[in-house]
Amino acid sequence: MKSIFKKKILLTKKGEELIGHYKTMVNFGYKRTDGSYVKNTYESFELKNFKDHLKPHFESFDIKRVLDYGGGGSNWEKKGFC
Repeated sequence: MKSIFKKKILLTKKGEELIGHYKTMVNFGYKRTDGSYVKNTYESFELKNFKDHLKPHFESFDIKRVLDYGGGGSNWEKKGFC
């Protein structure tokens, strides 16, 4: 399959810095402002808190995949997530 994503995205210096911070957070975790430490960023996905409300809507529209922008990572396939 031919990739349509051949063009490199050029970011500002600040954009590159933010990407670096996100990579560090994913690899090593981070401390929240409330003092708690998040080790696995994919398990701290905030939308997870609303799964009971969202799941019926996803099912009614036969939604199989969710594209998550800006909400962190998630593992929708993990047992017990949905």
